[in-house]
Amino acid sequence: MARSHHRAELIKAKRGGLLLCHEGFQYHRTGRRADTIYWICSKRPECSARAITKGPPPDDARVTKAGDHIHAPNREETAARAVVNDMKDVAARHPEMPPANIIREGLADVEDEVLYQLPQRVSLKRAINRKRQADLPRNPIALGNIRELPEEYQKTLGGEQFLLYDSRDYRDGSESGSESGSESGSEDDPV
Repeated sequence: MARSHHRAELIKAKRGGLLLCHEGFQYHRTGRRADTIYWICSKRPECSARAITKGPPPDDARVTKAGDHIHAPNREETAARAVVNDMKDVAARHPEMPPANIIREGLADVEDEVLYQLPQRVSLKRAINRKRQADLPRNPIALGNIRELPEEYQKTLGGEQFLLYDSRDYRDGSESGSESGSESGSEDDPV
């Protein structure tokens, strides 16, 4: 039995793709043609239900056709995925926040039925740590690997300049004023 023109929600899948959530069912994308996207039930191969959406995602995804499933909808599982995605988004925006705080705040108003569908706390913490580390710059192995500090690390939380003068000469990997007595930078050099 086909349903027509119902609003759907798109959330991030575990591995970075998009997941269509519609009436308690979840679908993975299988194909695309112009503004039409084809989806298949995430419980495949047991369930072969498919859905078709029209409109550019994620703004206006409307399900124009959805097939029958051989299993019941699970709105709690869909809500649990959305909660985990929200926690990962917070971790990406605020890498300085400890994972325990992100989890505590993320689970504050979650219903009991949804809590049962969430991964274990250790798995949540690991996923949040991975997301926090994804956008941070890598630690340099040697002083010579540091060329210039990114702008975001040159200012304090109040927006003031943190590093006013850097006396190191990064071109040859040595520091100014070392035993050789040579000074290659000036106070007017930008950081």
